[in-house]
Amino acid sequence: MTEAVSFLRRVAFLAGLTASWLLSARIAGANSAQTYLEALVDFQRYGDTIWREAAHANAPAAAGYFGDGKSAGNGGIRGSCGVAVAYAALVRAFPSDPARPARLAKVRQALLYAANTHVSGAGRCVDQLQWGHDWQTAMWAGSMGLACLLVEADLPPDTVEAVRRALADEAAYRAGIPPASGFAGDTKAEENGWDGNVLALAAAWLAADPRVPLWREAAKSYLANTYTVADTSGDPLAGWISTVTLYPDFSLENHGFYHPSYQMVAGMSLGDSWLMARLASPAMAAELQPFAEHNVLNVWSNLNQMMLDSGELAHPAGLDWELHSFEHNSYLAWIASHFNDPLARWADDRIARLTRYRQQVNGDGRFVGPSGGGFYREAVEARRTAIAWLHWQHADFPAGAAAAPGISFTHLKAVRVIAGRGPFGFVSLSYGSRIMALVEPPAQSVPAHAFLTTPRLPGILGLGALGNPTGARLVSLSGNEGGFQAELELTNGVKGLTRTYVHCAGPGVAIVEVPWPAEGVSGLPSSSFTAGVENDPLTGPGRLLEWAGGSTVVTNRSGVTHDLASGWVCIAERHGLAAGPAGFFRYQAAASYNRSGAAEDSLSFVAAEPLNARYAVWFPGCDAAQTRANAGRITWTATATHVILQFPGPGGGLAQITAPLPPAGPAYPPYQLPVSSVTASSWQAAYPPTNGVDRLPGTFWVSGRGPTNHAEWLAVAFPRLAAVSSFQIQPRTENGGYGPAGVQLLLNVSGAIPSSGRPANGEQVFEGILAPDAMLNARLATPIPATNAVLVVTGAYDRGNTNSPRNVQVVELSFFERAQPGSYGDWLLHWFSDGQLANPVITGPDSDPDADGAPNLAEFAVGGNPTMPDAELAALRPWTPAAGGFGFSFRERKIPGGAQRRFERSDDLSIWVETTPTQITNLMEFPDAWLRAAVFPAEKSQAFYRVKFIAPPDL
Repeated sequence: MTEAVSFLRRVAFLAGLTASWLLSARIAGANSAQTYLEALVDFQRYGDTIWREAAHANAPAAAGYFGDGKSAGNGGIRGSCGVAVAYAALVRAFPSDPARPARLAKVRQALLYAANTHVSGAGRCVDQLQWGHDWQTAMWAGSMGLACLLVEADLPPDTVEAVRRALADEAAYRAGIPPASGFAGDTKAEENGWDGNVLALAAAWLAADPRVPLWREAAKSYLANTYTVADTSGDPLAGWISTVTLYPDFSLENHGFYHPSYQMVAGMSLGDSWLMARLASPAMAAELQPFAEHNVLNVWSNLNQMMLDSGELAHPAGLDWELHSFEHNSYLAWIASHFNDPLARWADDRIARLTRYRQQVNGDGRFVGPSGGGFYREAVEARRTAIAWLHWQHADFPAGAAAAPGISFTHLKAVRVIAGRGPFGFVSLSYGSRIMALVEPPAQSVPAHAFLTTPRLPGILGLGALGNPTGARLVSLSGNEGGFQAELELTNGVKGLTRTYVHCAGPGVAIVEVPWPAEGVSGLPSSSFTAGVENDPLTGPGRLLEWAGGSTVVTNRSGVTHDLASGWVCIAERHGLAAGPAGFFRYQAAASYNRSGAAEDSLSFVAAEPLNARYAVWFPGCDAAQTRANAGRITWTATATHVILQFPGPGGGLAQITAPLPPAGPAYPPYQLPVSSVTASSWQAAYPPTNGVDRLPGTFWVSGRGPTNHAEWLAVAFPRLAAVSSFQIQPRTENGGYGPAGVQLLLNVSGAIPSSGRPANGEQVFEGILAPDAMLNARLATPIPATNAVLVVTGAYDRGNTNSPRNVQVVELSFFERAQPGSYGDWLLHWFSDGQLANPVITGPDSDPDADGAPNLAEFAVGGNPTMPDAELAALRPWTPAAGGFGFSFRERKIPGGAQRRFERSDDLSIWVETTPTQITNLMEFPDAWLRAAVFPAEKSQAFYRVKFIAPPDL
């Protein structure tokens, strides 16, 4: 099936979709190539300003460099060689340009500088050090070699020979190191990808070198091991795979969170390697091609779910790169020109225009400009723009169909991201190591007016009087290409929980949040539902802000604050928001470029009652009039136990969220369980596992190693069967944090835990991400009987960073119970919510909430369901014993739980006296109950019998 046919089979995300939106296709050539070339020409204005002749001590002769000339860091050899690729592309593109000699001279000098300051040369960089044989230098050497290859015919032989010598030395070094494996929190896909550059280029370009067979095989290994998953069944390159760099669904984490930029970068590097080989030797490129293509389209099928209609990738878990750096242009060009993918072709065209537009806004040739990371980011974008142009110059598919992103819904469970894309924009939730949401409206136009919201962290979810969210658990999710509904339980440190309900369907994206504060917590008015809004020269001079009482233009980087007493607000005539039930909106303008790549304003709602339930409904793509009309259809109802939000839904109807409220006070408050023994996967002698359960805040357990692609664990046993209802993890928070990041909790684990650190059995009751600086309070949906528990740590922080932690450190692991197993209280906790438990009319022993004639105590005693009519379980039925006499059958729990059973007899149904059967027989066994028979002596006259249950002493 072709990609175009596959795209046509996608169905509408929301009602009211038109056929023209479903598929915007056209036959397109590589017209983005001309745009990229124009951008490179303009970039030279900036590139010339950061050019330096090498005049320091021990500098190579006749050499120069772009940037700072250092041996390490992003602004040294990496940046200089990246710019040299851009200048070399210009030399190749414009053979008759009067500027060609000056460009070529800079390329030659930059190559002499890089080649002769390499560890294989005799020169020194400005810091009097050499470069090479390091974790990123294979990419630097690849850029150096590519720049030389592009203009080889115009270079002196000694320059080419110097580059070849350094390239060969770096390739020989890299060939002796196997590809790296790693995917949890810190992928090795990017390293393996760029490490393939030097090997592929050396194997293709240095054909006379006897080490070519070694480089060729090493290149294949690195390329094949860039995008890898654990399951290699059916993989034609399975014999080459020695690593795991991706989760099973081909998603990726880096820097400790879901990172589409790095998911893209690895595939981009595969395209770079293939392109370098093709420029040097088409035959070698053909041999390497299956390896360079390995899993590229599988990853693209995952990654393209994040495509926005601006052509950019969404960042549902935030971003630590520059916003709008457009550095995925060479990746898109590779996917479009080599694989003929319609969506990539469409996105490449838009990104080319956005790249050029931002450069024109900057006005001085820079790609990123004053909001970015300086020369380093400019050099990266220059290199990638040049490679994008080269991909189109050597395209297998220079023309083809282009198709806009379709309707989609995806749940990336491994990285804990939910995303939906439709005609009303893009909506995502992140409930992993980073807790946030995005509501992105459709682009108004491209390249101007393409952007509005930013991936603010923390953003939208769980904010307010309880503070920022520190942990998250997905309670429920239902969704398809027509929208989704989700419930999250967010932990707000030690201050309590925020239960969050999301309903995304139709023109409205609704969120209801219900704070569940910990005992004694009070709240002051605080911002909630806070979203980032981009407001800088790239997006225009300011943002139009409209509300029920008026309008204003917020000048970018003005630092002003607007508090708006209104039930709704609209930004830029395309992003509406209504919130309540009472409060005001606060729009805070940035005073400067306050995030890399942008100036980020914020829009939030300040609730009048900060600890009460609240709602927000976004109307992405709606102007002020539409927002006002939609806001007028919202209703908010609060009862003693629930809140109900109704808001505009699909097809002109109303959608609804119903959320329970916390009870006035906890019935059956939790108490801490004792621990009879504890052990761990490993520990340091001075910090044994007993430190993690001793209830002393000054001691802590430290594992003997870090949980990098294996798990560390802490296992405890309870002195008796316990009804575990909640647990706490107190990490060590000093110096940015050393505690767990990813955790799982399992109960009733038996047998030895394998070397992977993941128990082979047991009941997993929790999986989530901890913050580096806050305790996790996790409550189970219902108490679970357990004799032991195992905390499995799958990732950790090391001074707040999750990359390759040296160990994991836990101050305290605590478990709580609310009622002992089998007791009446424990039974209630399984059947009723906290709100119902607080109401004795519902949960009292004599109450009958399901109106079946059997009160709660009777339901408890016979193992019935108090929420569904099943009185027949409590009924007595005649039974004739074999030896004569009189008998009847009755049902009874296996564990009485303190309730006392008593047989009573009466002659007149008025006066009852206790009696004792002559025999009790078990007739039938159920999982939690017995069907029994009681035998009594034969009666000479009419008599009545009953079974009475007496409440446990604690009631």
